[in-house]
Amino acid sequence: MNLDFDCLRIFANVVENNGFNAAANHLHKTQPAITAAIKRLEEQLEFSLFDRSAYRPTLTVEGKKLYQRVKPLLSHWQYTSKYAEQLRTETESDITIAIDAFFPIATIRDLLERWLNQYPMTQFHLLSESLGGACERLLQNRADLIISENLFCQQAVEMIVLRSDPMIAVATTSFIQQHNLYLEQEQSPIHCLQIILRDSSQSNYSFGVFEQGRQWTVSDVLMKKELIMAGLGWGRLPAHLIHQELANGRLQRLQGNHFDERLLTIGAIRLQKPVHGPVAEKIWQDLKTFLPYANTASSPESGFTEVLSHHCKS
Repeated sequence: MNLDFDCLRIFANVVENNGFNAAANHLHKTQPAITAAIKRLEEQLEFSLFDRSAYRPTLTVEGKKLYQRVKPLLSHWQYTSKYAEQLRTETESDITIAIDAFFPIATIRDLLERWLNQYPMTQFHLLSESLGGACERLLQNRADLIISENLFCQQAVEMIVLRSDPMIAVATTSFIQQHNLYLEQEQSPIHCLQIILRDSSQSNYSFGVFEQGRQWTVSDVLMKKELIMAGLGWGRLPAHLIHQELANGRLQRLQGNHFDERLLTIGAIRLQKPVHGPVAEKIWQDLKTFLPYANTASSPESGFTEVLSHHCKS
């Protein structure tokens, strides 16, 4: 028995749209065409799919069983159709995005969902990197684009600024009280343990580190925060990650010239190339129109694109 695939598709639409008329509107067909397709399918099957004794047709037992088999078949067909379209348009099968560990991934949740739905045949690889790690991946062509601070040396790149956060030196009240004498020294408080996020690149970037002081190095942002919250040391964290703790007093800002704040500006960055793949280009255009600060009163203008070619930041 060779069943008409288009009739199966119409049958599933009738079920999912709760009626012949609704299915006709959804498929942009006339209701007689829908009715004829269902009748043709029933003739091929030699059993009824709908009980028409009532005003609104309902599925028969056989109809319910067939629908359960047809539904995954149609999903696979749609998946295959999209894959064939990607092959035709030479769409990338893989996209790698390296993201700075300090970037709040929840702010691009809607974009990630959009990409998931629009490019079902493209495998996305989202990699967490710290400090120079994302930039290194981009330079080595191990990422299509990155969301990071710009730390490039003499390299032409395009950047869309997404957000800026002050990096605030913080500690618990108990830590401050215990080490108050050292923290108030005019020289750097080398006797106070500093919690440092390790650079995931080979460049060994560091910012605001007291080289002669006591240090613990971690590879995870949440671990850094937890160690600071436990009162074991002090460290710098982005404002968005600790705003609640600062508000409720669980963390305190450290005062003094050696605890100056550094503005961390993170953006989407890609190498300046003549041509980018179609998915990578569409992602870039989405990021250009993305406004993560829409509900923030004091924030820099986002979506700003610039071509950069300069020395590394210090």
